[in-house]
Amino acid sequence: MKLKNYQIYMIGNYLQSLTLPAQVSRAKSKLIAKMNDVLRDQHDDEQELLNQFNATKTDQGWDFGTVENKQAYEVELDKLKSEIVVISISEYPTLEQALKDYFKTYDGDIAPEYADVFDAFYDALEIEENEEN
Repeated sequence: MKLKNYQIYMIGNYLQSLTLPAQVSRAKSKLIAKMNDVLRDQHDDEQELLNQFNATKTDQGWDFGTVENKQAYEVELDKLKSEIVVISISEYPTLEQALKDYFKTYDGDIAPEYADVFDAFYDALEIEENEEN
């Protein structure tokens, strides 16, 4: 599944909010574990950017010393958040298929706050499915 870094946290929260059948729930747990690994890496990358642009923590947030440093940081952070990450649970083929099958036919209600997140998640599942065929 291909996702942008900024989507991972929101999709993880959405998935955590769902009550699912046992096998699909196991797949969800495996997927969320992989997402958490990516989130840890993303956090480390953000910390490196803060160091690179001489940011210091203040009561009001981050101080970059210069406007140029802050602008350069924001540009690099936007690039980081837009990077595409591949997350897969292919080492669990039965669980992976159960997850895809479940969401392919999912016709439950989606809470309004998760509508965009569900759309992004479904697109990622659908794109991966299309690439396999």
